[in-house]
Parts: sequence; C-alpha cells; structure tokens
Amino acid sequence: MRVGTIAVLLAVSTGIAGCETTGPKQQSGAIIGAIAGGAIGSQFGGSTGGHIAGGLIGAVAGGLIGGGIGAQLDAQDRARLDQITTASLKSGSARSFRNSKTGVSANTRVVGTSNTGGKLCRTVQQDVTLPDGSVSRDTVSGCKGPSGWQV
Repeated sequence: MRVGTIAVLLAVSTGIAGCETTGPKQQSGAIIGAIAGGAIGSQFGGSTGGHIAGGLIGAVAGGLIGGGIGAQLDAQDRARLDQITTASLKSGSARSFRNSKTGVSANTRVVGTSNTGGKLCRTVQQDVTLPDGSVSRDTVSGCKGPSGWQV
C-alpha cells in the first residue's frame, strides 16, 4: 500500500506544481514542498485511509508553502537557509547568512526547546529578508533521534 500512497502523493504534487504560473523557482518550491509535506503528512492517521488523507493534506499545504517561499529564493539561498536552520537546531545558537548576489539575507534562532518522548526538540525561527526589504518569518521544529536531527 506504500507504493499506492507514494503514487497519489506524486500525482497531487504534480497537480499543484502545474497550477503555478509565476516561474521556475516557485514551481520547484511547490514540487519540493508538496513531496515533503505529503511524506510527512502520510505518517499520521491510524489506518491506510488515514495515512492517505494525511499525505494529501500535507502535500497540498507543503505545495502552497513551498511555492510561496520558492518564488522568493533561488536554489543557493534555499540551500543556505537549510544549512543555517540545521546548524541552529544542532547547536542551539543563532546563525545568519547574506547573499550579496541576490540581496537575500537570513537569520535563524532557537525560540523553543523541549523534551518530547525522551528526545531533545527545538523550534527555530527563520527570518528571511528579501531584496525589497520585506521579511518572511517561519518556524521549523526538529527533534534529535538515534539517526540525528529530524525536521
């Protein structure tokens, strides 16, 4: 049944990405967001139907969020944001970057720490300043498991 769930998630991801008309950054962000959201969402639900429903909801939400962020950041900026977010999760310390080519800068800082199910968990706030001076804020949570930090 896992293959069926993945096929549904890929179909939804492609459908969401096909709705994007503003450019390749937004389309790539939507695809990545939809796949990630679908994969995460499919982990919830007590039955096969619940897993599929969770995956569909996650794919739609991830596609919309990823499309919005992707429209504003290029691949290098997204990679740097991922790096500093991961560094903040692991270290508990603030991190930042500035891309002089695109004019994008970002800061991350830990805004919450907890112990969930015996695992250390942190919530990181991301503040991304775009070339026009507007700021996009988001939060990412992750927990440290046996194989490292998982978002």
